[in-house]
Formats: sequence, C-alpha cells, structure tokens
Amino acid sequence: MQQFFSTLILLCFFSYSSVAERPKDARSLVSHFQEELLEVMKAAENLGVEGRYAKLAPTLNGTFHLPIMMRIAAGKYWGETNTNQRAHLVSAFRKMSISTLATLFSGYSGEKFEFVAERPGIQAKTRIVSTKLVKSDGEEVDIAYVAAKVDAEWWLIDVIIDNGISELKVRISEYDTILNESGPEGLIKVLESKSKQLIAME
Repeated sequence: MQQFFSTLILLCFFSYSSVAERPKDARSLVSHFQEELLEVMKAAENLGVEGRYAKLAPTLNGTFHLPIMMRIAAGKYWGETNTNQRAHLVSAFRKMSISTLATLFSGYSGEKFEFVAERPGIQAKTRIVSTKLVKSDGEEVDIAYVAAKVDAEWWLIDVIIDNGISELKVRISEYDTILNESGPEGLIKVLESKSKQLIAME
C-alpha cells in the first residue's frame, strides 16, 4: 500500500504543470480551462493539430489529475502493474487525452462557454461544475466537470457530456476489455497508436 501511494505521488509530481498560481476553487479551474480552450480554438487554423497539441499540453497537465484518472480507468488492473508500467500508462493516457482535444477543437465559429451551476459531488471533497457550450447557431451542449480536492488543490477528474455517461466511465469499460485481453502493455500500445492516428488526421 505504501509503495502504491509513493508511486502515485511520484507520477503526479512529474505530470503537473508548472503554473505559478493555480485557480483556488473548482469553478475558477473550469473557467480557466475553458478560456484556454477558446484561445486555442480561435488560433486553431494557424496552429494546426501539432500546434494545438503543444498549446493544450500544459493546460491539460495543469487542470486534469491524469494519474488519478488513469488509476481509476485501469480499475483492478492498476494494482497488478509495476512502477514502470504505471508511468507508461499515465504517459500514454496523457498523449491520448491531449490528441483528442487537439483534434476535436479544430476551429472557431463564435462558440462560447457559459457557467450554469456548481454543486457538491457524490464523494467527499468533490464538486460538480455544470457549464454549457453555446454554438453560433444557438445549439447548446451541456458539459459538466467533476473536480476533486487533492492536497489542498482542485483538479478535474472527469467530464460528463449532455448529462450522459461520464467520459471516465466510458474509458473504464473500454480499457477493461483491452487490459483483460492484452494487459497493461497492450493498453499502452493501443493508446499510443490512437494518439498518433489522431495527430496524423489533419
């Protein structure tokens, strides 16, 4: 158990962004992330997918607690991995997450984010921050963020789109199948392969 927490702390240390002053509460963290996302969207065409990846990497690292997210997504298999495998899983998960954002938010057409509400989460030290993405034609997409307080700081650990199933739960289901069939090394290969495919799409 002690080795587990030591490994997790080490992973967190190397994955965090070196932002001098982080937002002090869950709502501010979400707002800052969305502002950064809009800036990338507005410059998307000039940046290209690789440029968007480079811009989004520090933002994602400083907003989402990727080691915890990967630990949850791996479920029971996380306890069966060694230190080296955990480090590679988090690294591959990070690449996949950034690549996905870099390809999804590939342009800007007057979209804006709006805050809706904030409420306590189901688990202790968590908050749900509800927002919506308003498109230029008036269409709205509900986006809720799950924030957790870790060592006195807020981090995002999940995203829920249109009041549906959380992105993390989707990953749990997807990764469980891969881990069951191919183990951690198989999941690492799948995540890295998908990341490369996404970056090569544009």
